[in-house]
Amino acid sequence: MSYKSPRRGYRREVSVTYMSGPLDGKTLTFTQPAPGEERAGDGPPRGQRNPSAV
Repeated sequence: MSYKSPRRGYRREVSVTYMSGPLDGKTLTFTQPAPGEERAGDGPPRGQRNPSAV
């Protein structure tokens, strides 16, 4: 099924399930944003120093 399928729309969910360790069996689910809604990240631009770490 293509990414632009009218049946599913643009939003898709990605699930990650831990298979070992203290979080064994826990599932995290993320919703994939529609094209144009993507964000590169919430942090400062690359190469910029963190003032609280100085």
